[in-house]
Amino acid sequence: MKRVEEVWGRGNTAAVLLMDVKGAFPHVAKGNLIKRMEEMGFEADLVRWVESFMEERKVIMSMDGNEGDSMDVETGVPQGSRVSPVLFVIYLLGLFGRVEEQEGECGSEGISFVDDVAWVLEGEDVGECTQQLEGCAK
Repeated sequence: MKRVEEVWGRGNTAAVLLMDVKGAFPHVAKGNLIKRMEEMGFEADLVRWVESFMEERKVIMSMDGNEGDSMDVETGVPQGSRVSPVLFVIYLLGLFGRVEEQEGECGSEGISFVDDVAWVLEGEDVGECTQQLEGCAK
């Protein structure tokens, strides 16, 4: 991670783009998460556990004390589970590599705090930083 003081010491500008991933946990696609875990070299037993953790889930909508029918849930990780934030970060890690590949000139570093994402970069001036961060955002 670039330290602002180091960037300023070189006479450059430090810039950051902060993003909040809306609806993060409900939109985790099981197949993509499993593929990402396999690419990262997770042990097969752990990958199978995550697959099982995300299978055969149901939700019941409740409004004013009235409950609806049970519905199958095919995507997402359960909110409130202690492993869900970790699984979401694993899921999101693929995003950072893709941005760095597609926006090589971006020169940024991605960091994540669960569903809050930041792109940090160094440039010669604010205009250059803005242009580079716009590329990252796309």
